[in-house]
Amino acid sequence: MTSRVPALIVHGGAGADPASGREELRRGIRDVGAAGWAVLHQGGGAVDAVEAAVCAMEDNPRFNAGRGSVLTTEGTVEMDASIMEGDGLTSGAVACVTAMRHPISLARRTIDILKVAADPMHACQVAMDVLVEEGRGGGGLICIDWKGRLGWAHSTPLMPVGFMSPGHDAPALTF
Repeated sequence: MTSRVPALIVHGGAGADPASGREELRRGIRDVGAAGWAVLHQGGGAVDAVEAAVCAMEDNPRFNAGRGSVLTTEGTVEMDASIMEGDGLTSGAVACVTAMRHPISLARRTIDILKVAADPMHACQVAMDVLVEEGRGGGGLICIDWKGRLGWAHSTPLMPVGFMSPGHDAPALTF
């Protein structure tokens, strides 16, 4: 195993205006970076550090994440989050979740579920159940695992779903 020097880069998003509250933003970015670095310093992995840093950002109302989310036109909060593990290129994402303190942690849970399940259909169904229960919403999920096997699940009745991969001559439809 090759030893590497860890590094962590964080940014506060495109909506963070340094002209208003520069020192507050600087303090927030320091806190976010420190949260991720603490995980790396203790020997944690990159995805653990990313999750910790983003959780710190979601806790800070100055950033457009979690507590600082911009409201929809209806005046509600709907948050998106995605996270990827570089070694295996596994990723998890959630969209339009509400009432979640840390949407990044919910996205991370989908990675963990998809990685450990032997059957992609079962993994997708478990991940969808978690998204519906913890994310308090509906949706759909399609994945192709490292063996090229397909899995899909959705929580909306009669949801039209289609997918295509290199093994298909035409889009496959699940309805």
